Amino acid sequence: MQTKKQNKNVLVGVGLDTIQCDIPTEYELMENEHVFVSPKTGIEIGKLTRKQGQERGYRLNLCLPKSIRQDNVKPFTVLDAFHLYEVGQMITVQMQELFGKSFPQLYVSTAEVNATAELENNVIVESMLKLLSLMFLSGGEKLFLCVRGTKTGRRYDKISSLPSGAKIESLRTPRTSNSRCSHKFYDKGIEQGIEDRGVLRLETIYNRRGLDFARTGKTLFEFLSVGSIKSLLKTYRADYRSYVIERYWNNAGHPFYEQMVEIITNDLALYKHPVAVAIMNRTLVELDYALFKRASYAYYDKRNSANQAISRVRRSGEIVITEGVIDAFVTLSRAIVYG
Repeated sequence: MQTKKQNKNVLVGVGLDTIQCDIPTEYELMENEHVFVSPKTGIEIGKLTRKQGQERGYRLNLCLPKSIRQDNVKPFTVLDAFHLYEVGQMITVQMQELFGKSFPQLYVSTAEVNATAELENNVIVESMLKLLSLMFLSGGEKLFLCVRGTKTGRRYDKISSLPSGAKIESLRTPRTSNSRCSHKFYDKGIEQGIEDRGVLRLETIYNRRGLDFARTGKTLFEFLSVGSIKSLLKTYRADYRSYVIERYWNNAGHPFYEQMVEIITNDLALYKHPVAVAIMNRTLVELDYALFKRASYAYYDKRNSANQAISRVRRSGEIVITEGVIDAFVTLSRAIVYG
């Protein structure tokens, strides 16, 4: 089975993506939908739509990275802050074209903040998403997954359609306990058609309560300031530490990584056969082969016996051997928190 390995060089950018603005007004445009275009890139950066139902006014979705770049693979970071005045002018001009010079106020209602990590390949991203899904499911919470069936292992080569597992493309959490935000983690490479590397996006969507907590101001033009951007990114880093890192390293006194190794070690002691144990624990072993290695060294008295078990599973053809995922997760987490 081919081995996919991630080296320790992980590129991480932390910044903003799309923000949503509410525009309360009794004024009605001739059309229900208008596209905002960046004069800098010539591409669509936002869409203005009329609110539905009894609520009057409009809603503007604005992608900040696309206002200065051709795509939103790289988020809008603090280093892009010198473009804030330019973005504000861009919106002002197009709002004036629609509503006149006394155009209504724009109030930011939600903002997407993310860390985007460039990894060695898509398989590493897939394993990272599996790791994150297990971490969040460990708390007994509800999780929304987008998955595709996959086939792995020589036994499944003989079966026409039955999948051996599921490939996670994205996962989303409900609103957090503090009611300020929710999380979405997904394969940005699949979305953008990027094949030469893996692109993982770790996104937090802040509602108005979350933005108030981060003290970003209420209007768009208050939001488009260096102070507001820095404050929101500081809040994102703190939330990532609380909701992601704490689950992995602490997990209410039961570190998640230790529990993953413990279950494999216990099964080695109970069932003895390394290939059978690896297949039983496919979900964990395929996350990062380092977990099976560590469990083998913990179970076998002799290092040579552990190495034989590790080699036997590697040669079996039943397991996808992916390595370096946990090291990459630790590296990118440190980059997110300590910037």
